[in-house]
Amino acid sequence: MSDPKLPLEAGNFYHIYNRGIDGCDLFRCKSDYKRFLLLYDKYIPLIADTYAWVLMKNHFHLLVKIKEENEIGFISSQSPSESTADLQKPLLGSSTTKRVSPQPSSGSSTVEGGLKKKYHPSHQFSHLFNAYAQSLNKRNERTGSLFEHPFHRKLITDEYYLRQVILYIHHNPVHHKFCEHPCDYP
Repeated sequence: MSDPKLPLEAGNFYHIYNRGIDGCDLFRCKSDYKRFLLLYDKYIPLIADTYAWVLMKNHFHLLVKIKEENEIGFISSQSPSESTADLQKPLLGSSTTKRVSPQPSSGSSTVEGGLKKKYHPSHQFSHLFNAYAQSLNKRNERTGSLFEHPFHRKLITDEYYLRQVILYIHHNPVHHKFCEHPCDYP
């Protein structure tokens, strides 16, 4: 069962999914899918590795493994122009070295006399969903929530369950009759 309050803990696999509020479409055209993936690439590789994903017209599924604490790193200061430039990077798998500094063994870091904040997995997903909703709302002259709140997450507890979730995600377009074989879905 999904527990929207389940914390995303380091080293664990999670099935993360959500849909449009009241079943509304999350993706209305090809550029919406691309925009979501660009934002995904900006926020999620900092805190998680992606193992499977599918974006459907009104919902999505992700299978991620939250990185270990010592892999997550700290938020570095950047100018607004760097943030905008990050959205021009290639989809999924681009370098994130501009935004992450390695975590020191003590678990804290100082920069210019102040503590740096560590990336938090749940916050990164929230940033992704909020940024995408704002983008879609602005372009489509709409207001209000886009996603059901909070996003759903299921802890993957064993290897069998992990395999089942991978199959479920990849076969989701077939289940919803968008195609006859998972390889046929873009």
